[in-house]
Amino acid sequence: MRILLDNCIDQRFAALFPAFDIVHARAFGWAAVKNGELIAQAESAGFDALITVDKNLRYQQNIAGRKIAIIVIKPKS
Repeated sequence: MRILLDNCIDQRFAALFPAFDIVHARAFGWAAVKNGELIAQAESAGFDALITVDKNLRYQQNIAGRKIAIIVIKPKS
């Protein structure tokens, strides 16, 4: 499973899941890419999921019909 970490996620988060192919958006030069475009680029690059902390993403973007899973985590801090 290929997972993309959103720009707002610390890249060290990937180390928690060594069994998965997790890449940070910065590794693709997508540091300044906004959510809608990031989702589209991640889909076209073959990612299976996007992990973000942006809890308003579902209200800001039309995610219906997307092939990519979007995982919104709620960190303690």
